[in-house]
Amino acid sequence: LDGSTYPPKIDLLDFEDAITIYMEEEFSITLEDGSEKQISQDIFRMYQDCFQKGDPTLCRQLVEKAAQASQQIASYPVTIQTTEHDDEDDDMEDVAAAVPSEQE
Repeated sequence: LDGSTYPPKIDLLDFEDAITIYMEEEFSITLEDGSEKQISQDIFRMYQDCFQKGDPTLCRQLVEKAAQASQQIASYPVTIQTTEHDDEDDDMEDVAAAVPSEQE
């Protein structure tokens, strides 16, 4: 989806998989609600509308919806949750700090 050709060089299912993998690797997020399907469908529709039809209307609508959603969630409190894996990382840092180095 580099904008150089239409149709895209990737199909919808492969794109869904790519989004899922990217989210897991880059953000440690596992998508379990099927949102990768909605995201990939929206991106494909935007690509088709803009590239094939020259119509950016869907893009503008989605940007407007995102701005409205951002304003709505700004009033919600942010809660940071830790997992047992986060605790293991902290434990490893504590151990590393407690072990004297060979230079000392």
